[in-house]
Amino acid sequence: MASWGEIAVGEHRHTSNHPSKSAIIGLIGAALGIRRDQDDLHAQLSRTIGVASLVRDPGIPVEDYHTVQTPPQAELNRGSHFRTRKDELSIGSDNLSTVLSRRDYRCDPCVSVCIWKRETGIPYSLDDISRALAAPVFTLYLGRKSCPPGLPLRPLVVEAPSILEAFGSAGWAPPVLSEMRTFPGEADLFWDADGNAGVGPRHVYSRRDEVISRRRWTFSNRFEHFETVPIPPLEG
Repeated sequence: MASWGEIAVGEHRHTSNHPSKSAIIGLIGAALGIRRDQDDLHAQLSRTIGVASLVRDPGIPVEDYHTVQTPPQAELNRGSHFRTRKDELSIGSDNLSTVLSRRDYRCDPCVSVCIWKRETGIPYSLDDISRALAAPVFTLYLGRKSCPPGLPLRPLVVEAPSILEAFGSAGWAPPVLSEMRTFPGEADLFWDADGNAGVGPRHVYSRRDEVISRRRWTFSNRFEHFETVPIPPLEG
């Protein structure tokens, strides 16, 4: 299960059909052990790392209806801190606020992600990030805490002249998937506008997922390129 959050309006929390950049940077930050209040490091990662997603299968849309009890905003404004869900509920049911929401998910998606360094200012190398993703400091999840990865991540560091060739050098998808599923011979490719994809974009979108502050949950717009590309099919 995964949920790649879009702009949330009202009670309905939508999901995209492919990872947002903020979700990818969040995964990397969690793997490296960067806390949410370390805004400078999150912003630096977002600024100095380019991202691309190769979507073999966006997954089946699933909607869930939630009734959630949370501490009132006034309690949080007074500086109260809750480290666990148990701490939140300990203030008593009479003091809790109830939030109703519908949340969208993607069931069984198959997505490969490529990242590259735009400059040398970032304090982590691609090798550092690869090792961290293989043995993360914090628990990784795909957009929501209820969505841990269904398989261990398979980070690889490769050299390639383009994003598409980097995916090919990595084998397009983990071999274990060829034993489980059948995929078509094409996939949707999304990439940061400054990346060399090896193909031209069919469309250019503006997406609000460039991290400004992870702690305040604020983001800026980013241009994302898109094209459908032919790739060797994985036969189950």
